[in-house]
Amino acid sequence: MDRRRALLTSSLAGIGWFLGEFAVETRASGRELARALHRLTGSPEVRAHTEHLLWDAGLRVLALYGVLGASLGFLLGIALRALLPAPWGREASLLRWLGVLVLALAGVHGALTLRLLLRWPSLYPDVSVDVRASWGEAIPLPAVDGILGGMAAAVLLGTAWRYGRRGIAGVAAAAAVAWGGRGGSPPSPPEGANQGPNVLIVGLDAVRPDHLASFGHGRDTAPWLEAWLRDSWTWTRCYTPLARTYPAWSSLLTGRDPHEHGVREDLPPPERYLPLGDDLVRHLRDRGWHTAFFTDDSRFSYMVPEGGWDEIHQPPPGARNLVLSSYPLVYRFLHFFAGIGWDSGFGLIRGNRAFAGRESAERAGRRLARSLVALGAHRRFLAAVHLSAPHSPRDTPWPYYNEMGMRGYRGENRFRYRSSGVPTRELEDGADGSAAELHDAVARQNLALYDAGIREVDDQLRVVFGALEEAGLLRDTLVLIWSDHGEAFAEPGMRYRYRGPNHGFHAWDEGQNRVLMSLRLPDGRGRGIRDDRLSRVLDAAPTVLDALGEPPLAAATGWSRLGAVTPGPPPPEPRWVYGETGLSKANYWSPGHVRYPFGRPSSAYDVDRATDRVFLRRDFYPEALVRVKDRWIQDRWWKLVAIPEEGGTRFELFRVDRDPTNREDVAHLHPERVAEMAAELHRIVARDPDAAGGGPRGGGTPGDPPPPR
Repeated sequence: MDRRRALLTSSLAGIGWFLGEFAVETRASGRELARALHRLTGSPEVRAHTEHLLWDAGLRVLALYGVLGASLGFLLGIALRALLPAPWGREASLLRWLGVLVLALAGVHGALTLRLLLRWPSLYPDVSVDVRASWGEAIPLPAVDGILGGMAAAVLLGTAWRYGRRGIAGVAAAAAVAWGGRGGSPPSPPEGANQGPNVLIVGLDAVRPDHLASFGHGRDTAPWLEAWLRDSWTWTRCYTPLARTYPAWSSLLTGRDPHEHGVREDLPPPERYLPLGDDLVRHLRDRGWHTAFFTDDSRFSYMVPEGGWDEIHQPPPGARNLVLSSYPLVYRFLHFFAGIGWDSGFGLIRGNRAFAGRESAERAGRRLARSLVALGAHRRFLAAVHLSAPHSPRDTPWPYYNEMGMRGYRGENRFRYRSSGVPTRELEDGADGSAAELHDAVARQNLALYDAGIREVDDQLRVVFGALEEAGLLRDTLVLIWSDHGEAFAEPGMRYRYRGPNHGFHAWDEGQNRVLMSLRLPDGRGRGIRDDRLSRVLDAAPTVLDALGEPPLAAATGWSRLGAVTPGPPPPEPRWVYGETGLSKANYWSPGHVRYPFGRPSSAYDVDRATDRVFLRRDFYPEALVRVKDRWIQDRWWKLVAIPEEGGTRFELFRVDRDPTNREDVAHLHPERVAEMAAELHRIVARDPDAAGGGPRGGGTPGDPPPPR
């Protein structure tokens, strides 16, 4: 058979094989597609738009699989003609040639499937948990990669030798493309270009500080981060006012609470998307800083150029990204090519959290490091980074699913958090306590998966900061590492109707709102200090500007804490820390809780069909949302939660230093404390312009905290 006919046959065979794979995976994706269609159900128009997006995504995957199949078949055809004996290669009949191709395609398919199964076992829900866990624990992935790489290299070199100079040149070109996809080392910035001072803000999505060893956790979840904290100024009792990503970032950058900057939940309508007042980004850009933002998750939080950013690197926001990231299509080889860096993906893979999460932590770190090092070409820069590895929902890849004591576990959440939480009623089933034992095992595994996510983001930080150090960009850079919120998890004895992992749905549990906050100043002030006084996320921007010697934000109600690490009197400690919930669900509420004017929370969203932008309905945001919010204030010792119910506001009081998960309501024992804190909370609500009877936005005043009782 002549070469042209053989290669055409090989390409067609590859296309046929991958189209068959597409059909199998489309069937596996059916369940996720059905769930995705219910993600945005605000109106028939929204549903129709979502269906269109999913059809478009499926067609893009189909086209990509066709290209992959043709490419693989073509390459196999070249190799087989070069390496096989004449009756099976160059002089084979069509039937014999097809037989050889099918065997070769089956071998490649099997090898890649084994690697996928070991690297991302959550992609194979049709394979039993026991099989996936056993294989993942017994077969080391680096050994598999070494064997596959060696076999591929042998085939390539043998083919190149057979084809002579042209073959060697082709192999060299393929190796260059593969190395380019891998990433390589980040380039160094031009010598002397960056003068500083720079500002680097790194947000770690959903990281609870009490899951770090230096805060008393029993596992060494983040060795790189722990070493960094030992040489930094760390605020150990810092709180975010709303345990959702975009409102928390808005508070960090503006120095204001949500009722002051106006961002009351993720995905506000476009006309209310930017926080009110001055903010750190525009403030520094107007004074000569180049500004850049990076994130690997833009489902519910993203930045826009109007916010003062010169560069924005994020997944394209919109309905397609939201749906595909929340309910990723089970196209396994799409994930494979994303994982090795060939992530053009016909507009589907690059940046989308559902697929970008398939990158190894090291490769994701290298990719981010290249972009950050490139900022060194500017005289000075402000870079903000948001990393989302620990966030729920989460598919845990190799090697992290074998860490944190997970070996030997065979429960349903072996590789992914159990979704939506565990109803309390499960503890009441079975007089022999079997249900309670099952619940405890699920809860422990959720915590192990969470700790593994912290280890994964720690590995990313190690790569990124190693590259910045090598490029010399950390010497004159103020670095702020923080977490936007934590996660609430099931704990023994909790009183909540519904359990975690969750955040922002209710006001209980310190783990949601107590966050990591650590600064490292270029001049060395504060190195190694653990600041245990009460602090807030909105104190960060004023402190950064004070450290830079820049004017303060005009509208900020947070204040600089720099006096804590400089000679002279320390700055005042906030008398109260305020917080509120976001868009919630009825199964987190008590029976008499005020309700939304709709049933499913997904009905609260709308989509701009022209821009694909998802946002909360204008007839709901902000008044109907704010009316249903639980609110809380707390000091060092006490936390008061205000719950809006049909008969009026109900208050719960907790002693947070003894009861951090807020299990025991002691309001009836301390009515005077309830009255004092309720009066302060009423003053805050009275200044809330989005609440009924609210007034202009304003701020609090510093004062001394009351003594405990």
